[in-house]
Amino acid sequence: MLSKEDKDQINKEVVSNINLILKNHNCTFIMDKLSILNLGGGVTFLGNFRVHNEDDLELINEEVKEILSKYDDVVYKAQRVRPCCELPYTAISFNFKINN
Repeated sequence: MLSKEDKDQINKEVVSNINLILKNHNCTFIMDKLSILNLGGGVTFLGNFRVHNEDDLELINEEVKEILSKYDDVVYKAQRVRPCCELPYTAISFNFKINN
């Protein structure tokens, strides 16, 4: 079973690595933290971020998926969003599970 310190360390590591990627690609939005769900069989981490520059999207996706590849049961989704009052962006959401 993961301790609180282990969960905090994973959270900090994933968020800082993804934020570094976003910063390197001049993205204006960064992640604050991952949400953590404690389930009977393990712990699930959920996160999301947005990318406004579509030219960098494929490269950002590859780099983030590389970071997440060391975890089990990774789900990674991208959805194009066209809001009425701001520039369009792609919303990225992901989750991964660490079994007990």
